[in-house]
Amino acid sequence: MGTASWVRPAGAWIALAATVLLVGCGGGGGGTTTPSAVTNATISWIPPTQNTDGSGVGPLSGYKIYYGTASQQYTTTITVSNAGLTTYVIDGLNTGTTYYFVVTAVTASGIESGLSPEVAAMIS
Repeated sequence: MGTASWVRPAGAWIALAATVLLVGCGGGGGGTTTPSAVTNATISWIPPTQNTDGSGVGPLSGYKIYYGTASQQYTTTITVSNAGLTTYVIDGLNTGTTYYFVVTAVTASGIESGLSPEVAAMIS
């Protein structure tokens, strides 16, 4: 995977916000809704607009979201192939677990940026 120096303009180019959304499952007869053991996280970011040298960022083809259960140890990658999307819902996360997320931008020529600042979210 190629990396580009343009991805880190002055100030973080991607602001990551992790919002944990609880998913509930309930029985069919008016009983109490019990949270399931698996939930979602919504990741949002701001696309880069400027290279570190001040020039404009060329066309983007999308983003990659990396995450895992240890800081700086990302075991799962999601490719977002639409550069117009700046929010993504990650399903299937386990409650009681802290996840660590970063995002990269990918140019139309396939060059991937450096990692955004890491954000952690405890799924509860």
